[in-house]
Amino acid sequence: MTLSSGGRRVATASYMEELIGELAMMGKNIECDFLVFLLEMAQQEARNIVRENPTPGRPGMRGSRLDGENRGLSADELAAMFLRKPPSRN
Repeated sequence: MTLSSGGRRVATASYMEELIGELAMMGKNIECDFLVFLLEMAQQEARNIVRENPTPGRPGMRGSRLDGENRGLSADELAAMFLRKPPSRN
């Protein structure tokens, strides 16, 4: 049995979620807070892909490629989302 393109994407994201979780745990053990923060963001993104629940502010990924009109979240917006505080206004 072969997996469809979407099934392969979900299976890969699920595997990555698990691996990233292990890396984050290793980072916690050596107190690398910022690295753990970044890994946890990546783990959340993988989890969103598995659940077909796109990250807020990102276009849906069903068509596989992002169109030029849509933009992802800025670093400040991502940090605010994960720290649960409003983004700063420049």
